[in-house]
Amino acid sequence: LQQPDVILLDINMPNTNGLEAMPRLRTAAPTSRVLVLTMHDDEMYLRQVLAAGGAGYVLKQAADNELLTAIRTVYNGGTFLHPAHAQALLANGGEAESQIKDGDLLRQLSDRETEVLRLIALGHSNKETAEMLHLSVKTVETYKARVMEKLELRSRAALVRFALEHGLLHAE
Repeated sequence: LQQPDVILLDINMPNTNGLEAMPRLRTAAPTSRVLVLTMHDDEMYLRQVLAAGGAGYVLKQAADNELLTAIRTVYNGGTFLHPAHAQALLANGGEAESQIKDGDLLRQLSDRETEVLRLIALGHSNKETAEMLHLSVKTVETYKARVMEKLELRSRAALVRFALEHGLLHAE
């Protein structure tokens, strides 16, 4: 059964919303990457999309070339956030209560922990990460728990913020 490479999803839909649909889509099409196209220029929605495993967030009023860039970025395994959204995440990352210090925290991580962090921050599920790294899902969950403990992070959004701050992924 073929699955789409990229799913373009709106937050506002009849009878449901994109945030409610995303877990079902990720279950039905686990290898597909979800790019949210929305009219909501709202950090709360952005955080919810990232927490649900979304790989990108684009405003409907974005220029055509920005939408194409977002689709290409997500298709190629990256995460797309408008630079203003990336800045908002960096400036207001309330979930990461600990003060993130220069590169000291990143140096605490093993190479494997860093790779697991990067893949999860890019929107991959634990299962996808396990398949990509040829590990069991349980091993990926253990690495993720260790990363969150070492970095004192409590959510997926905080993982994304940390990864952005430390150059593990880039906003286009």
